[in-house]
Amino acid sequence: MTKLRRTFMMTPLLEDYKVNKAANCAVDAVVLDLEDGIHPDRKVEARHRAAELVRTIDWRGKDIVVRVNHMTTAAAREDILAVAPSRPSAPRHGDGGVRTNDH
Repeated sequence: MTKLRRTFMMTPLLEDYKVNKAANCAVDAVVLDLEDGIHPDRKVEARHRAAELVRTIDWRGKDIVVRVNHMTTAAAREDILAVAPSRPSAPRHGDGGVRTNDH
């Protein structure tokens, strides 16, 4: 059965205050952005932080989506390799597509 997601909250993952606020908001999914929201000089730091947040924050039942860089870039591969082991609910590709882990 597919889960209906009505509300998504884009969250700057390098700002602890905003991450904690997102964890406590009444939304269906939180999107951790590795694409436009991250300066190129901080991409590596952000990838590690995204994986850490997926694993360690109590998201209170929310889906956690990680927005990776556009699939035609080398950064997308690095994003996926860094974040996939933490098992987010879904990746959101830089081209706007969402693929979920619903079974």
